[in-house]
Amino acid sequence: IESVYADKVYVVAGLGLNICMGTGGVDKISQPWVDLQSCSSATIQNLTRSELGSKVVSAMLFALKSFSSDSKGFINTWNQHDLFYGKTVVWEKNGIQFQGLGKGLALNGGYSVFVDKQIKVITHSKLKLRLR
Repeated sequence: IESVYADKVYVVAGLGLNICMGTGGVDKISQPWVDLQSCSSATIQNLTRSELGSKVVSAMLFALKSFSSDSKGFINTWNQHDLFYGKTVVWEKNGIQFQGLGKGLALNGGYSVFVDKQIKVITHSKLKLRLR
């Protein structure tokens, strides 16, 4: 996720989706991973990539509309499922890298981290969330 601040805040959100990883080369992946084939129902496995992409985009649009109309409810839901809560997160601002413990989304939509014995809300930065 990357945000850019000008007159307005613009967000670029990327999503990588592993469909079928197989066994070749997975031992070289340095972080936890999963693929849809190994953890999903036959219904999902029978979808074409276009159908799956359509469902993912529709779900993301629904989530964005939910955030727009009820940001507090969206944030509460996010924080209940935040895999990064209590984990080390890294962010970059003006070319300098920082790290702290993830504490979930703040009411302003920024990401809260515990750093230097206090909660800081990260906005207008490049935030890299990865499980280690």
